[in-house]
Amino acid sequence: MTKLLVVDDDDSIRTSLENYLCRNGYEVVLAQDGNEALAVARKNRPDLVVLDVMLPGMNGYECCRRLKEIDPALPVIFLSAKGDIVDKATGFGQGGDDYITKPFARQELVMRIEAVLRRAMPRPAAMSEKIVLGDLTIFPKNYSVLVGGVEAGLKAREFEVLRLLASYPGQVFTHRAIYEEVWGGGSPGGENAVAVYIKRIREKIEQDPRHPAHLITVWGVGYKLE
Repeated sequence: MTKLLVVDDDDSIRTSLENYLCRNGYEVVLAQDGNEALAVARKNRPDLVVLDVMLPGMNGYECCRRLKEIDPALPVIFLSAKGDIVDKATGFGQGGDDYITKPFARQELVMRIEAVLRRAMPRPAAMSEKIVLGDLTIFPKNYSVLVGGVEAGLKAREFEVLRLLASYPGQVFTHRAIYEEVWGGGSPGGENAVAVYIKRIREKIEQDPRHPAHLITVWGVGYKLE
């Protein structure tokens, strides 16, 4: 499970983000200031940090710099009430990977987290000759999917959706992310097409499409493959 470190000195914001992110399939650890964030990062080794800029004592920019000393590849998303270009430039200059201005929609934060993780994480599964998830065997290069050794018969676009999810097992993709990756933003029907294709894929790969074991819905966000 992807582990996030949320750093904010506001108790209500920390709790709200923790609850929302946990409901969306993430493991969350918390810190209320920069020093605690460094200690938690050393102990828990998060996959990404959501970091408020205006922290007591050590500010978020300095905290980011020091987090990058612990792990140079650790992605950091800044949260800040300051949205001018100078503040954003400072954040990116300290090694930040994204910058979100408060107030923000929590769903947008999930989308940004997903996008940053996708850029940061290697894709060994997508590079493999085959991906095996339980009774599913996916061959990324030749558009073939076996279920219990039997060809599933996915059409090209169905396969592209499945291949995207299989490239990052367990990672949640929003409707928009799937649509933009697979359709490139140019297909009639927009993001509604994603739900249609998910239904078709489940009918071909799941023993019981109404209770899927592989292609899982994360309510209010999107889908993941396990």
